[in-house]
Amino acid sequence: MNRHIDLFGYRQLDHTYKYQGSWWKVIRPPTLTGSIMPMIYGTLIASDGDWQAIHYQHFLLFVVIGIMVQMAVNMLNDYFDFLKGQEEGKWFKAAQGKIGVTPYLQQIPFVFVGLVIMFSSLTFWLAIRTSLVIIAIGITGLVLGYFYSAGRSSLSTLGLGEVTSTFSLGWFPIMIASYIQIGFVTRETLLLALPFCFLIASMILTNNIRDIDKDQSTRRTIAIRIGHVKAYWLLILIIIAAYLSVFILIMTDLLPFTTSVVLLAFPVSYQLMKYIKPTSNNIKKGMPQAALHHFIFSLLVIIGMLLSS
Repeated sequence: MNRHIDLFGYRQLDHTYKYQGSWWKVIRPPTLTGSIMPMIYGTLIASDGDWQAIHYQHFLLFVVIGIMVQMAVNMLNDYFDFLKGQEEGKWFKAAQGKIGVTPYLQQIPFVFVGLVIMFSSLTFWLAIRTSLVIIAIGITGLVLGYFYSAGRSSLSTLGLGEVTSTFSLGWFPIMIASYIQIGFVTRETLLLALPFCFLIASMILTNNIRDIDKDQSTRRTIAIRIGHVKAYWLLILIIIAAYLSVFILIMTDLLPFTTSVVLLAFPVSYQLMKYIKPTSNNIKKGMPQAALHHFIFSLLVIIGMLLSS
């Protein structure tokens, strides 16, 4: 199976495989906060915290595009994981010739291509209306998203998952939001993106710590390379960096003092650390907790920005 992991690698398999769940499950809704929240945050940065100054038509289209991109990348990740032998009980053999609404393995590439065509068309239209630069950023993000899981030497396999996500779901959405709203990106915008870069890196690292045993045969993630204990302490450092970066931005007057309300998210991050520690029996709860922490942390920062406007 490992020899046939191109986009249409399912053609080399002997059976049809059916997904253990619905299309809703295969797009992993809890992880969508990873793209939605930085898009909102980046839009507020561009409008200087003034929600009345936002061009809402462009913003809503941007959110739709971002969700479609992450949906495509999420389902592709499960698809390539299966082709690499990481079945996890998510896919099981189905009767030949019976293809219905429920996700089947051979449907994933076509749905992915369909989504790419749709969000690429929408992105082109949005770029014409705002800035052509977003096409270049969007293409780069899509390439990173595809090669995150595609191929025998995918970015996740090489241990670059956290770095890749820092760009694709940290800096890029915030940069694109700025280009869409005001037509340019400042140095301050890149600095303001740092909390979200740390946040998404914490989500990916949490996922990789949870999957250390599953990934041993196919990937060399950071968690596998340095081991559970060191990865756990790295996760703690990244989470601390997310909070610390907010307060540094406050002290440098790049964020309003009201964003210090982000400290209310700390109990959620503390619970995440408890789930992920090497002696925990609840490590599988880590990823949902990381997604929850990303959402609450992001929401509190956004609320803090709105309170100051």
